[in-house]
Amino acid sequence: LLNNSDFNTIKVNVAPNPFSDKINIQTEEQISNYILIDISGKQLINTISKNELDKIVYDLKSDVYFLHLQFENSQSHIFKIIKE
Repeated sequence: LLNNSDFNTIKVNVAPNPFSDKINIQTEEQISNYILIDISGKQLINTISKNELDKIVYDLKSDVYFLHLQFENSQSHIFKIIKE
């Protein structure tokens, strides 16, 4: 029962946080989609490209955002990130 795959979580490191112009995402799993949402809930980008995400992140104003990462294995994680 404890060997159930539902209990296996993906290890992801999003740093630095707060960030100034770029965020680094470290994981052993394949990311299939990057979604960036502002504090009001507006979706700023939905892309499969880390390069596109980096371009948007660079131009963001200082604020709080949510980074939703979707993985090839159908799992997902949401991170609160802060732009300085």
